[in-house]
This record gives sequence, structure tokens and C-alpha cells, in this order.
Amino acid sequence: MSTPALLQSLLTAPGPPGHEEAPAAAWREAARGFADEVTLDAVGTSVARVNGAGDHPLLAVVGHVDEIGLLVSHVNDRGFLHVVGSGGWDPQVLVAQNDFYILDFEGEPARPVAERRRKQCVLVDVAGMLRSLDYAAALAVQNNHEQPAEKRAAVEKAVRTWQTEASQAFLAGHRQIGAELPSVPRDPQLWQELLELFLIDKALYELRYEINMRPDWVGVPLRGLLALVQTRAVNTADAA
Repeated sequence: MSTPALLQSLLTAPGPPGHEEAPAAAWREAARGFADEVTLDAVGTSVARVNGAGDHPLLAVVGHVDEIGLLVSHVNDRGFLHVVGSGGWDPQVLVAQNDFYILDFEGEPARPVAERRRKQCVLVDVAGMLRSLDYAAALAVQNNHEQPAEKRAAVEKAVRTWQTEASQAFLAGHRQIGAELPSVPRDPQLWQELLELFLIDKALYELRYEINMRPDWVGVPLRGLLALVQTRAVNTADAA
């Protein structure tokens, strides 16, 4: 492997401290091109051995493969993240680069890390929050499924009211705080259409996940998709 190819492989492999598996694997693959033996020990250390000739001192070249990482320590009332460093690096270097990634290693297991790492519209996260509120409401309703019908109906009405109010409050707060962000669309119609698009994308992902992992929960994303379609149909009819 050429040096530029190795650097490209290392720089694109996610590997903050404690999660160095991907860049370590890239390094081992490159090391097989020059080393006589490449191993991985029980604690995750990658070792490449080059056999020498004659009776000469042994030389060890040691390095770290983890990348700069940040840990979110606090979210303030305006939604700004407070972070602390993970790994050894100069804070001035981080500021000078003027960019960062936020990667959740739990996240969406059906999506590859490279896709979760890619920059995307801020409304993707807004859609994810709204879908999470829908799941929270669905769980509350399901936990009362053994109650008498009248009580179940009252609980579901109260839960859906909470979901609507919580969603509206979240959207209002996001619009207020994010109004000046360059990544947030200024046009209200475009904002709404993008949000609906990302809600559909998220619900379709949830549907695939539930079919494969939790078939009993398939109804949650299906109801979400149906509600989105019905809302779009009403809005289209009103516009016509």
C-alpha cells in the first residue's frame, strides 16, 4: 500500500479513544506489505515485526492510532454543547480546523459508520427527535394495554396530547434558537418539506429495523408513515 493510500485509509477510519478498531485494522493491512509478522494482542495492540539480519539491537517504533475525540459534558438551555477532550491534542489545533464531527457509536446499527459520520442537514436530527417522541408515546400506550378499554382510551388520549404539545414546543424552540444558523433553511415551506422528507426517511429506517429485530413494534413506524401521508394529502388538498 502506498503512503498516500495508507494516510487516506487512516484519516477516513473513525477511531476516537477507546474505539480504535477501524484505523488499527487499516494499519495492520498496510503493515502486511513490509512486515514478516503482523499480530493483534488481547488488549488491542497491533504489532508488526520485521526480522533483522545478524546480531543487532532490537528497535521498537511505537505510536497511537486513535483520532481526536470530544465527549459531550453538558447541553445548556439554548441547546449548545459543552465538550471535553478525549485523547492527546492541542485545543488550538481543534479550533484552527474550524470543523468537527458528532458520531454516536450506538446510533443506527443498520447504517454504516461512514454514513453516520457524514455531514447532513440539521433537520435530520430534528426529525429523529420527533420520531423519538412518537416512540415514547407508543411505549406509554403499550404499557397500559391490559387496562380496561375506557382507561386505555383515556391514557392514549392524554399521551397523544403530550406528544403533540412536546413536539410543538420542541419545534418552536428549535426555530427560535436555530433561526440564525446557516444550516437551517430560511424559507418556511422548504423547512417544512425537508422536515417531512427526513421524517419519512427516519420512519422507513425504523420500519426496516423493526421488521428484522422487533416485529411486535412494526406498528409504530407504520402509524408514523400513515400520519405523514395523511398530513401531506390534507395540505395538498388545501393548496389546490
